[in-house]
Amino acid sequence: MRGTVRDATTGKLVEHVGVFLCPDRGLETTCIAGPERQVYSDSKGRFELDRLPAMDWWLTAYKPGYGTHRQLLKSTDNSPMHVNLVLIPTPRVILKLVVGAAADELPSWFTVRLYNAQGTMVAREEALRLVDNRVRLHSAPVGRWEVRIEGRDLEHGEWLGSLDGVDIPGPTRILTLHKGAFP
Repeated sequence: MRGTVRDATTGKLVEHVGVFLCPDRGLETTCIAGPERQVYSDSKGRFELDRLPAMDWWLTAYKPGYGTHRQLLKSTDNSPMHVNLVLIPTPRVILKLVVGAAADELPSWFTVRLYNAQGTMVAREEALRLVDNRVRLHSAPVGRWEVRIEGRDLEHGEWLGSLDGVDIPGPTRILTLHKGAFP
């Protein structure tokens, strides 16, 4: 399989985009054990994955500053496949977290989820680490959202926080995390 990645706004080729493939196991776009194949686009926005077995694959393309692209591909043994991917630039959001704890008392990662007014999750980023008590969202869609942040590990317990009415793009917002249990 060969392909290119372009910016939806400028039409320019995008370098250093992660392209990940997982076999379709009826689990939508989830790669339970991680991607089976992965590659990054080169300086000309091109990527190539050789010798794909004939089967259905979930392709995920990701780069900070762009929305995640996902699609189902059908690979056959005898036909070369060319995929043209288009990534939509997204604004970055910075949330300043108030935690009332030293950095070494916090979990090593956080999950950030955005919900619309109807309570539907519209975006998610995981495995985020705090830097100067800030968390950065790289693929947040434009709009007004409720932001929920959850962090958990065995050593430091569970930390939760939410903030309603966050405008993206918008100013840095302050969100308080509390130690507690997941509902």
